[in-house]
Amino acid sequence: RVVGQRDVIEKAEEMMEEMRMSDKRHMHAASLSRGDKRRLEIAMCLAQDPRLLLLDEPTAGMARADTNNTIDLLKQIKEERDITIAIIEHDM
Repeated sequence: RVVGQRDVIEKAEEMMEEMRMSDKRHMHAASLSRGDKRRLEIAMCLAQDPRLLLLDEPTAGMARADTNNTIDLLKQIKEERDITIAIIEHDM
């Protein structure tokens, strides 16, 4: 399928909203916090509408608040989408 620029922009806006990052949509990715960068990476994966999401240490190096927010977000994604999420995490 050929995707037009408008489709890409609409999908990006939709993903930023879903990841609770709409307020950061004009920021350069390099200036985002570690937690926001991880959420952006997850959004980029979800934009492709996968049926399986494999995450290797998605909260590594995050502050506790960012870790908790990411876990809550992953639970929300699981509830709202028909998707399997496999997580590898070393932080017990």
